[in-house]
Amino acid sequence: MEADILRNFQLTGMRKFLKDYLTFTRSETRIILILSFLLLILSLIRMFSGSHTPELYIPSEDELKLIQEFIASVETNTINSGKATTSKTKYLYNHLKKFNPNKVLVSEMEKMGFPDRVISNIIKYRNSGGHFNFPEDLRKIYGLTDSAFILLRPYILLEKNILKERMIRDTSQKLLLKITLININTADSLQLISLQGIGPELAIRIMKFRKRLGGFVKPEQLLEVYGLSVENYNLFKDRIYVNHDDIRKMDINHVSYAEMIRHPYMNEEIAASIIKFRDFRGRITDIRELYLYNIASKENLEKIESYLLVP
Repeated sequence: MEADILRNFQLTGMRKFLKDYLTFTRSETRIILILSFLLLILSLIRMFSGSHTPELYIPSEDELKLIQEFIASVETNTINSGKATTSKTKYLYNHLKKFNPNKVLVSEMEKMGFPDRVISNIIKYRNSGGHFNFPEDLRKIYGLTDSAFILLRPYILLEKNILKERMIRDTSQKLLLKITLININTADSLQLISLQGIGPELAIRIMKFRKRLGGFVKPEQLLEVYGLSVENYNLFKDRIYVNHDDIRKMDINHVSYAEMIRHPYMNEEIAASIIKFRDFRGRITDIRELYLYNIASKENLEKIESYLLVP
């Protein structure tokens, strides 16, 4: 008897436990159903889309055959007695290989299974001056269905557009011709700044040095301007030139000592020697006399010679 009472007590406790922890209210049941439905949807999405990056789909041989049969049924349908009938099935596009629609021959298209009207329209399009620049341009061909294009797309091979490349090259050459060379003896600040590697401050320094110098005899003299590096000079050296007619020269027989020493290549010693020699000779008739009488070092004379004038 006691055993029966104990068993009933245990069963009652178990029912209470199950009721308390394994049963749900109406709200809880609704939430569980919603969550289950969402998990099912997510599982289906993962199943069909996958978690990896999609790759180009390549149909199997059986799928390819089905596509060819579908295209054949669409493109070979004829009307007979008011009813659509299908002629004997002819597999179209059944021996495809890489081809260039701008160059492919009629015989090659026939071997690949192109319909006659598509072949004819491609040839007409090319003969009229048409050109296929992109694979999608093949859609212009009358009679080529969307299904056929999907089948052909992986096999379309186009060479680089030679005409477009030639146009780009010609345009570049024209632009280069329009970029006129800059005479650094007459260039203003805007022209100097247009040279790669020269900023406003450097342009001002160049113009000041040019004024003191009387002009540049050769482009390399720009390297004597403070702040202009060889690396910067190499960036624009092909865009500059000098015109010797723009050089301001000093009349060696009349220039004053004060004017002479203002020149960057002159110093007090050289200027004084030239003045004394000029007074001694009465008149300098040839620059070579300065070399002959060692008025200054050969190196210094070579630098200033271009800025001296003997009328």
